[in-house]
Amino acid sequence: MVIDPKYRHLVKQASQFFILGGITGQLSGEGLDVVVPAMEQIADPALSFTSQGAKGVNDSYPLYTSSIQAKHAKQNTQGQTRFTLVADRLPSISEGSPVMYRNFIVGEVEGYQLNGQSVTIAIAVSNRYKHLIHRNTVFWNQSGLDIKANLSGVEINTGSVRSLLNGGIAFADMPRISNQRQGEWKLYPSRQEAAQYGVDITLTVNQANGIKIGSAIRYQGVDVGEVIDMSPNFSQEQVRIQARLYPKYKQPLARQGSYFWLTQPVLSLTKTENLDSLFGTYISVEPGRGEFSQQFILHDTPKYPQGLTLILESDARHSVTTGTPVLYREIEVGTVATVTLGELADRILFELHIAPEYTYLVRENSVFWNQSGVDVSVGLTGANLKSGTIDSLLKGGVAFSTPEDQPLQPIAQDQHHFLLHKEGKQAWKAWRTSIPKP
Repeated sequence: MVIDPKYRHLVKQASQFFILGGITGQLSGEGLDVVVPAMEQIADPALSFTSQGAKGVNDSYPLYTSSIQAKHAKQNTQGQTRFTLVADRLPSISEGSPVMYRNFIVGEVEGYQLNGQSVTIAIAVSNRYKHLIHRNTVFWNQSGLDIKANLSGVEINTGSVRSLLNGGIAFADMPRISNQRQGEWKLYPSRQEAAQYGVDITLTVNQANGIKIGSAIRYQGVDVGEVIDMSPNFSQEQVRIQARLYPKYKQPLARQGSYFWLTQPVLSLTKTENLDSLFGTYISVEPGRGEFSQQFILHDTPKYPQGLTLILESDARHSVTTGTPVLYREIEVGTVATVTLGELADRILFELHIAPEYTYLVRENSVFWNQSGVDVSVGLTGANLKSGTIDSLLKGGVAFSTPEDQPLQPIAQDQHHFLLHKEGKQAWKAWRTSIPKP
């Protein structure tokens, strides 16, 4: 073959020579690739070549039967890098399905096999694009149509046309997402599930009233996670809740000291709260400040602004429960946090949290009593009916006062123990001790 001297500079070391004549095509996993040359070349085939690579001429060049064959030969010389993905189940893909980055095909699926309880998938990515895969890369299934319907309407996402027919796998940079499982790349069922995967935590609760899989975890009304699984712990008579915190919220929330509690609607004569939970109980959270943690207790009541912790002892629970208010002159100054049986089962222990602004009211000689229900006394003049506030009538209350006939005692220290009396005496209720605010 002779090249005209004035075109000799077009022939380079990586040039490819192929026959240009007739209609050629190839059917592959990517579809049908057809080349139709000009009419005169169909009748009289010619040779064509590409001008690529470094300057200089080789002693010989391979001759390809078509431009399609030349293109595939070029791709093979560039090489491919192989990666292994692991998934819980096989997505709707097949050998030859595309591997995509921003809907641009950069590789293909080579094969897959069942491996115990999971499926491993082998993919090959062209070396031209292997730099796109690094430690922040996340893979997900991009097969068929991804349809999301909500109150705002219907959102439909698709990959390439080829992925609609043959299925496909997509990947992108998604920092702070768990992307590997035992040293292999994790394949998520969808981009949405990958984006919402942050860190898994375990919540322990005695009764999961109203909680179900999919229940939200919220902070100040913002969804920061969701419940993904629930199972009973028969040995401890508890419920174990597996939940997931979304990626951008896991750092402040997956910490020791974070406080999780059930949020349920409150409807009573005196209070209406949490109406947004009428359509489904959810979990509220307050962030902690400790080290990273994945184990938490799910409380029944919100976190109280704790200033002072007191322990009350009683021979019976009476009507006091978790969430019962602590009252001073019928003003709520704290709450009952926990009700537990003593270590020797000879008493009931109540843990009280007193709000910071009211801690000065509790003195070392303060007296606590159960103020619940209706007090009925019958005498010669008839029956005398007394009750506390409507709220204490409905859910009980713990009241306290301080003696006035002796010098004012020091403020009670944290974890100070008091006796909880079954009922209050009239003399206690009549005390009007002056307690200056510090």
